[in-house]
Amino acid sequence: KFKKGVLRRPSGIAVGKDGKIFVADRSNNVVQIFDRDLKFIDLLGSKSVKFNRPSSISIFNDEMNNNHIAILERKLGHNSSLNFYRTINGFGLLKHYKKFDESDLNDPQDMDISKSGLIYVADTLNRRILQIDLNGKIINQVDMKIISDNDRILIKTVSVRNDGAVFTADFDNCIVYEFNSELKK
Repeated sequence: KFKKGVLRRPSGIAVGKDGKIFVADRSNNVVQIFDRDLKFIDLLGSKSVKFNRPSSISIFNDEMNNNHIAILERKLGHNSSLNFYRTINGFGLLKHYKKFDESDLNDPQDMDISKSGLIYVADTLNRRILQIDLNGKIINQVDMKIISDNDRILIKTVSVRNDGAVFTADFDNCIVYEFNSELKK
């Protein structure tokens, strides 16, 4: 039974500029918010949104001090989705403003957001890294099958460094790859 502050299969974490910690709690179908001391505060979007197996979360604060939140929901393989929200009066109310229109996400496992607001998605079973803007448009992508010369490569993670460099790893062959902010090696 669901209990606030108790996690079941936490799958993604993001930290807001104010230090709040957001945990995508996949088996509870919620995003839980904790303070700097890891004490439960609230549920993200609890007054406006129902999530379906949220697995990764990224938060971007723009120049107008608006919070943009991207959430990957890993329902079942090809039935995964990436949704974009803005906060309204804190984190209890979310306004959904865009669903990523790419219908063939295949079991995406992770994402991260750059300081400039570009989202990088590890689209695991399509074996690619996507670069997406906050309007849900693909800006760039890299086919990891070509880069790795491995048709079965599993890309389960992605991370963006402060200077814009993008990193991912080959799950089976234990190799880390680095790209610039345009996904070039």
